[in-house]
Amino acid sequence: MARYMKPEALKDVTTAQKLVCVDVTNQSLESNYKKVEVGFKSERLLKDLLATKQISEKREMEFRQEGKSFLKVLVQRLMKKSPLQYTLARNMNCLDPRKMAKGKEACIYTEFETMLTNTSRSETHQ
Repeated sequence: MARYMKPEALKDVTTAQKLVCVDVTNQSLESNYKKVEVGFKSERLLKDLLATKQISEKREMEFRQEGKSFLKVLVQRLMKKSPLQYTLARNMNCLDPRKMAKGKEACIYTEFETMLTNTSRSETHQ
């Protein structure tokens, strides 16, 4: 996401819940095509091709915009199929021993309780 989105759009994303809530289809959150990260090797190759005038700036712009649209579609599909879309999966991180040691009460009383509630709710619907 950080490769094609503005840094301020992802500044407040500190939890899985906030990550799921990011609107990846919102064009106002996208960076300018010049700021899209296409990778170290691609950046270097583009710079060399532009320096030797083997490609035009227009072609570079098209390449970066195609990369941006690819990244956008990829992130949309990953977010759609992500286990983070499910409350149970998001709250299973309370089983992480590091998190339990840090904030036992918060972990047990919020996330674990939500996880158990969702599990019992799904069992009653079967």
